[in-house]
Amino acid sequence: MLCASLVAASCSRESGDERATRDQLRVLVSSVADAANKPRDFQALFLPDARPTDEARKQYALRTCTVKAVDLHSDLSATIHVGVESADGATTDVDWTAQRGDSGWKLKTAPLP
Repeated sequence: MLCASLVAASCSRESGDERATRDQLRVLVSSVADAANKPRDFQALFLPDARPTDEARKQYALRTCTVKAVDLHSDLSATIHVGVESADGATTDVDWTAQRGDSGWKLKTAPLP
């Protein structure tokens, strides 16, 4: 049993930092729909030059966003594969991008289907 645990641990290529980064990105994405009901909180999730319009913000509030996978390009940028569920229950997969800056991870692109 101990050998199996050691083998599994040695096969894992994800570092603690990568795991923490993926968790931070999951939290970022999962907070989008709730934050969409609070304009200031919602805007804070995005890079300043990437903030959606107020009309677009309202569309995020009508959806549920779930992270399917995260591709880390560096410790400063990532692509997040997101399942976006509409009010009728249909889910469409889209890719969002994020960038890390002085104030943490922010969304750079977050298209809705």
